[in-house]
Amino acid sequence: MYAAVKPLSKYLQFKSVHIYDAVFTIHSKCSVDLLLACTFLLSSKQYFGDPIQCMRDHNDMDFIHAYCWMYGAYRCKPGGYGGTVPLAQRRYLRYYQWVVLGGRLKHLCMDFHQTAVCKERSNAHLRVLVKYFTSDYKETHCRYFVSYVFCEILNLAISIVNMLLLDVFIEGFWSHYVDAFLAVYSGDWHMWSSITKRVFPKCAKCEVVRFCPSGSDSSMDTLCLLPLNILNEKIFAFLWVWFMTMTFLAGLKLFFRLITICHRGVRFHIMRARARLMPKSHLLRALKNCSFGDWFVLLRVGNNISPEMFRKLLEELYEVQSQRKCPP
Repeated sequence: MYAAVKPLSKYLQFKSVHIYDAVFTIHSKCSVDLLLACTFLLSSKQYFGDPIQCMRDHNDMDFIHAYCWMYGAYRCKPGGYGGTVPLAQRRYLRYYQWVVLGGRLKHLCMDFHQTAVCKERSNAHLRVLVKYFTSDYKETHCRYFVSYVFCEILNLAISIVNMLLLDVFIEGFWSHYVDAFLAVYSGDWHMWSSITKRVFPKCAKCEVVRFCPSGSDSSMDTLCLLPLNILNEKIFAFLWVWFMTMTFLAGLKLFFRLITICHRGVRFHIMRARARLMPKSHLLRALKNCSFGDWFVLLRVGNNISPEMFRKLLEELYEVQSQRKCPP
């Protein structure tokens, strides 16, 4: 099974330059890798078999499998598999045709907004950094900050859209899985099984229409197994928790971002936490002319250099600001 997900290992490597925070990384990297892994697993026939297997005493089983896959099987009667379900009451199961493609599309959605953030690489000497931050790049930093916040908004929007797509993709997914997780919380595994069976049934019926040599049609029904639903119910249960967590974290991060934009004191205390040994008066002077874009880029630089080097950078900025105020 490791061979199935081994190609994903190159996507799991973290870069040496950190331009994202933890929440952004979870959205843009961990979610992408998770959805790709789920897609790989569900498309690995050698481990989990075909997505549909039908039972019939005929030699043309390949035709029956293909027919039931394309036109969909319908749910059996509650409590048993016998009897014919009237045409008006049939609820067809066609989501399994889209599981792999849907997982790939969700991965692309999560991966889309990574390309919108500019990458800043700063491996230069301390003096180059000081010269950079004492130059007038406020407009550039502001655009960078706005693009980053826009991508954070995309994180929240994509998480919500994925949640809504799950409910469209699998009818009643969210309403059923809320009850299913409540059953798990209470330890009622029988209830969990009965609820998930409504969303991902393990057995279904399929009516195959065939044409005789004379041109008249005849129909036959067959019982079909959906073995991948054993895996689907676990994967989508985890995705339920994952998307709920991602939406909560993205909303919380946007709320925090709004506070940092509106309150200069919050930005100062965040920066002071990065330079604890630096006197408060020195830090105030160093950040005196910093816009929120300058502050944000400076914070990103601090994530990629040692705390000692970052403190030296702020001290150098303090010296420059002091010389500007009191020229010799």
